Amino acid sequence: MIMERVVGADKDALRESCDVLRKEKDMPGSSSHGRKVYRIALLMQADQVHARRLFRGVGEYSRPLRAWNFHLGLPHPDVLRQLRRWKPAGILAMVADTTLENRLLALRIPLVNCSSDAEGKGVHRVQLDNVAVGRMAAEHFLSRGFRHLAFCGEPMKLASRNRWTGFSAAAGEAKLDCRQYLHPRAVVLSGRVGWQWTSRDRRLQAWVRGLPKPVGLLASHDGVALLLAEVCREIGVRIPEDVSLLGVDNDEMLCEMSYPTLSSVATPQQRIGFLAAHLLDRLLRGERIQPRTHLLRPVSVVVRQSSDILATDDPVAVAAMRFIREHADASIRVSDVAEAVPLSRRSLETRFRSRFGLSLLEAIQQVHVDQAKAMLRQTRLSLEQIAEITGFNSRERFSRVFRQMTGETPGAYRRQLAAAGNA
Repeated sequence: MIMERVVGADKDALRESCDVLRKEKDMPGSSSHGRKVYRIALLMQADQVHARRLFRGVGEYSRPLRAWNFHLGLPHPDVLRQLRRWKPAGILAMVADTTLENRLLALRIPLVNCSSDAEGKGVHRVQLDNVAVGRMAAEHFLSRGFRHLAFCGEPMKLASRNRWTGFSAAAGEAKLDCRQYLHPRAVVLSGRVGWQWTSRDRRLQAWVRGLPKPVGLLASHDGVALLLAEVCREIGVRIPEDVSLLGVDNDEMLCEMSYPTLSSVATPQQRIGFLAAHLLDRLLRGERIQPRTHLLRPVSVVVRQSSDILATDDPVAVAAMRFIREHADASIRVSDVAEAVPLSRRSLETRFRSRFGLSLLEAIQQVHVDQAKAMLRQTRLSLEQIAEITGFNSRERFSRVFRQMTGETPGAYRRQLAAAGNA
């Protein structure tokens, strides 16, 4: 299967859409003000947060440049009868079931599938890069000094398995202990019975109780993390002192209702919707495009109370990291950190790297970049202003270090946040 990792394509997609719209004339079919009206089927669970974000991305692409008439349906075999009656021109779906996906393909209607739990050849896909999600989560824990990592997921979910792949790979590269708990049932929200898992599951309680402490624990998504928080509370395990807990999806309702509030990996669902709509638009215009999987990276870790802690028993390393964090808005150097800690620079470097897996310079740069990410996410300040506030001497150095640490420029990162609905 061909896979492509997508970075910053939103403006190109929008520009191409505008160009094509100007060229369209006398297209067959019903019209609105001279434009062809396409019926588009959206097959998604509207009560799920990532589906709603995806809807926003589709709407952002289609309005006002496209005359698309949407029909909402559930990703269930019963929808096939409705589709034959409604006769959509294209389908945007989050369908995990391979059999249903094949039946949709048999309708010979352009289809783009955005489900992270689907795979296979011959289908146009725009998905979250879940291996990268797992890696980002592991790096979050590594940067805070954790030497023990754990993952709680759902074996029947491809997205969960891929997050474990990235998480365990990053742990293995750092030569860290990493454990996994797989529950035989998926965690879903039902209108009748609530969450299917229960915090009183004795096997899950025993697993959490037996983890080496302190441990960085990644849940396959925010719903699982919420239940793990309840498990920890019931068995007397402290968050974040014993278990530093991290979810995925950054569902603000779940994250804020958790106690303590839940850290989570933010995902670009709105941008996925935007790019999926752009891909479907090209298919509707008759372009011959080879089916492939387009993977989009996660946005960032949104740190809340559940993982806001340093995990090391070395007071010197902790003091150095605390000094670096307290000066996230200052242009500090390694020599400044060495002067603030009663230890030779060489010994400090050795002990610091052994506890956090980073050099002092890398830690300084990471803290500055994290502060810059927060400002890019939360403010409309210019890049020059953010560079000054976050301890960089110039916009050029800010851009260079930011790109070195993240793989993209600050401007591209801000555009991705906006497209993902996080800015």
